[in-house]
Amino acid sequence: DSVAGLEPIRIRGRHSEKPFMADLQRLARKQFTAMTATEAMEGRSNASRGLAVLPANSMPELVVAAHRLRLRLDVALAKDLTDEQSLGLYVQDAGDEEFAALAVAWQPGEAEPNLLRVPSGLDGSSSATTMRDGVFFEPWLRARVVPILANTSTFEDDEPYEELGLPVARLFLNGSISDAEARMAVYDIAASFVGEVVFFTRNATAK
Repeated sequence: DSVAGLEPIRIRGRHSEKPFMADLQRLARKQFTAMTATEAMEGRSNASRGLAVLPANSMPELVVAAHRLRLRLDVALAKDLTDEQSLGLYVQDAGDEEFAALAVAWQPGEAEPNLLRVPSGLDGSSSATTMRDGVFFEPWLRARVVPILANTSTFEDDEPYEELGLPVARLFLNGSISDAEARMAVYDIAASFVGEVVFFTRNATAK
């Protein structure tokens, strides 16, 4: 029906279901499955997604924080105590709990893991209770769901980096023979500043 003398008009548009289906596929991925240390480490250097492994009895606050990032990376639980020890998530000697890691995470394409140690001095103690609200865990993990040095070409590619709220460093490449050397040099720097500065490359000749 017309309103106030105005006739309705038909608007034709087109949309793509690819972004929606991609998100749906990521949401459908199995998460928080039991994983052995061997399974966790296998093929990490060629993986396109990051992986975080938590202890089987991880604090609920850390599980919730990891769950919020499930679109960005895979999350698993160590299968048993032996696997927790292999991954650095458990220290057998009594009284050394503060030296165990609360989580281990691999960035996409990286074989070397990142260990989140229990922070000390935050409230006068070095106990895991300082992590109960997940305040320190989620930013730590979010900084590790992206590659150390990625190639981006669209604003959508930049979003995971910009969401970190950290300073951004861009390496512009022009397709010359020195690109590989420049990328390697910047990668070494970027690996030392994970969680402090984010780095990615761009094609300087693309419009």
